[in-house]
This record gives sequence, structure tokens and C-alpha cells, in this order.
Amino acid sequence: MAVEIKKGSIVKISFEAYCEGKLFDKKDEKKPLEFKYGVDKINSYFEKSLEGKKKGDSYELKIKGFETPEFSLPIELLFEEIPEDLKKGNLLDMDYGGKTNTVEIVDFDDYEIRLKLYNPIEGKDVLFKIRVLDII
Repeated sequence: MAVEIKKGSIVKISFEAYCEGKLFDKKDEKKPLEFKYGVDKINSYFEKSLEGKKKGDSYELKIKGFETPEFSLPIELLFEEIPEDLKKGNLLDMDYGGKTNTVEIVDFDDYEIRLKLYNPIEGKDVLFKIRVLDII
């Protein structure tokens, strides 16, 4: 009997992601997306679509109005003092996990800053063509 994806499974998938008919992201068999299902943070719609899938399954997922999750950090991790020109909607480059990501400021106060990864497809419809490569 084939193993189904469940919480804690290590999952390897390939996918192509399209927005407005144009390919904008891709992971293939040589460099798949690998994550721990139900533990690692990935898009919730994307994750829910994988539940119960088996190795070799291929399917399409359409997400209307793609949203990037927000996260909070203590403001002192980014700034010794809050810059005067800091505003909601500003974009910042932030080093995270060994690479630089652009983040958007959602909100902030004297203690905390709410951010989300800047994503040019935010709010747009996205089509994913997904294939489950392996489940460990």
C-alpha cells in the first residue's frame, strides 16, 4: 500500500507556478521543494492540498488572491533606533537563512515590527502544477 502524506512526513515535490499565464516559479526533480508536512511553514492552501496524496500523484491547485503570511519581530533586531522615514508599505532587504529577502512593513510600534515577504504576485490568482516525488 502506498504511503500517504501526513503530519511529520518529509515530502519532496516538483511544481510549476503560473500567475497571469506566466511561469514565475519552479522546482524540478533535480532541486525539489523538500519540507516536513504540518511542521515547516509553507502556504496553508498549498499544504492542505497535499494531505492524503501519494508518491507519483500529480494535480493542479488554483489559489485565488494569493497571500503571503505575516510575521513579527522585536524591532531592535532590525534597528538600533527607529528611522524617521519608516512607514507602512516600505520595503526592506533582510538577511535570513543565508539569503537576502525583500520584506514589506505591515505595521510597527516602539517594540515590534510586523513584516511579510514581498511578493509581486500578492493578491493575484495562481495556478500550481504539482507532482509528489517522494514521501519519507
